[in-house]
Amino acid sequence: MKLKNISRGLNIQSLIHTLQKKIISLFLFVLLFLFACNGKNKEINAIVDYFDKEQSLAHKALDIHDDLNVLIEPQEIVIHNNLMVVAHVRDDKLFSLVNLNEKKVIKSWGDRGQGPYDFVGFLDMYENYDNSGINIWDPSLKRLNFFSFDRISNQENPLPQNLFHDLNNPNMLTMLYPNILQLDKSRYLALGNSEDKRFTLLNIESDVMIKTGDFPSSDHNKDLHPIIRNQPYNGKIRFNKRQQKIAYISYESEMFEIFQVADSGLTLVYGNYTTIPKYELSTKKGGTVTERIGNGNGRCIALTTSDEKIFILYQDYPKNADKKDIDLALSQEANIILEFDWNGKPIRQYHLDCMVNLVFYDKDGNKLYASQSPENKIVYFDIK
Repeated sequence: MKLKNISRGLNIQSLIHTLQKKIISLFLFVLLFLFACNGKNKEINAIVDYFDKEQSLAHKALDIHDDLNVLIEPQEIVIHNNLMVVAHVRDDKLFSLVNLNEKKVIKSWGDRGQGPYDFVGFLDMYENYDNSGINIWDPSLKRLNFFSFDRISNQENPLPQNLFHDLNNPNMLTMLYPNILQLDKSRYLALGNSEDKRFTLLNIESDVMIKTGDFPSSDHNKDLHPIIRNQPYNGKIRFNKRQQKIAYISYESEMFEIFQVADSGLTLVYGNYTTIPKYELSTKKGGTVTERIGNGNGRCIALTTSDEKIFILYQDYPKNADKKDIDLALSQEANIILEFDWNGKPIRQYHLDCMVNLVFYDKDGNKLYASQSPENKIVYFDIK
C-alpha cells in the first residue's frame, strides 16, 4: 500500500507540474498575443506614426568653388559618378555641372526662350531609365529634353534632344501634364489631366494611350470636371526600372503610393491615405480653380529613390494654422526624411539638423544630398 501511495503521490505531483508548465505557457502565449495585437492596432493619425525607428543626421557642407556664382537657388540635383548636375532658377543659365572630386562648378548652360534648344522653364529633372543621361520636362513647350552624360561632360554648350520631336500622334500631348516620366525607349508615364484617372501611360511607338491610376476611395468629388479634380494631385513620380514600379507623392498631403507598371497600366502595391489632397473650388478671372484646405497633418515635399529605397522629404503641419495662413506656414522646406522600401514597409525616420528644400540619394556613397534653407547651400548627410 505504501508503494502504491508513493507512486500515486508522484503521479499527482507530475500532473501538477505538467499543468503548471501548460498554464505558464498559455499565460506567455496570451501576453505575446496581446502585445502583437497592441502593435497591430497602433493608432495611426499621420504617416510618421508608422515609424518605430528614428535617427538624427547632421549635415556636412559641400564647399563648392562657385566662381560663376550660379548655385543660387537649386531646384533639382542629379549625381552620376563624380558629376553633379544642378538645375536652378535664379540665373540666365538653367543648369550647372559640378565636379564632386574637385568640388568646383565646371560650366553652366541652358538658355531661356522658345527656340529649338531653349527652355521656358522646367518642372522636373531626373536620371533617365538607362542611366545614360538626364531628362528635363518643360511643360510649357511640351518637351522632354534629354542630355547624355557624355554630351554634358565633353561639350561646352550641350544641346538637348527633344524625345517628343517626331511623335506619330501629336494628340498625345494635347493635355498639359505637370510631369512625364520615361519608363523605357517608347513608354512614358504622364501625371495628371487624365480624365477620370490620375495617370496616362503613353507608348509613342504603338501610339497607345492608357488612362490608369484610380483616385483614392476617400475622394468623393466625382462630379467635378476631371481637369479640375486632377489639379490638387500634382506631385512627384520616380521609376524603379529593376522592379518595374513607380513611387508617387502628393505635394498637398501625406498621400504616398507605389504602383506596379505593366503595358496595360498601373496596379496599386501600397497606398498611404492618412490624408489626401483636400480642396475647394474658387472662381477667379481665369475661371474655376481649386484651392487647398489644411488637412491637419503634414505633407510631402520631395522624393528620391534607388533600386532598394524610397526617401520622402516630409513637412510637419503647423498646429492650429488658420486657413488663410496655410500658404505662408507651409513653405517648401522641411527637416524630416521618411525611408520606405519598395513594398511600402516603413524603415526609418530621420531628423535632420537643418531645414532643406530638395533631396537626392546617392546610392554609391550612401549619402543624401540636399539644398539647405534659407542659405541655399548644397549639403549632404551620411546614411549609416
